[in-house]
Amino acid sequence: MDEAKAAPQISLVGTSGVLFEAPGEFDLASQRRIWSLARTAGALDWVGEAVPGMTNLLLVFAKAPRDIVAIERQLCDLWARAQEDAG
Repeated sequence: MDEAKAAPQISLVGTSGVLFEAPGEFDLASQRRIWSLARTAGALDWVGEAVPGMTNLLLVFAKAPRDIVAIERQLCDLWARAQEDAG
């Protein structure tokens, strides 16, 4: 499958957050996109904390979400537009 078209995996972490897992293999470009996503998603009103990992991003809710599907769509859209961030 073309990595550019591969979908990220998004999972609930109990009731306190979501885990975004980037598609494809780990490389520096993916890590830099995770940093970019962390910066962008961290500014969203529903995010209390953004914790980037090697190939994933943990987002802790600032308030309980009403529509998890909308959050998943928003994260996928942000990932699709994320550019490499040098940190």
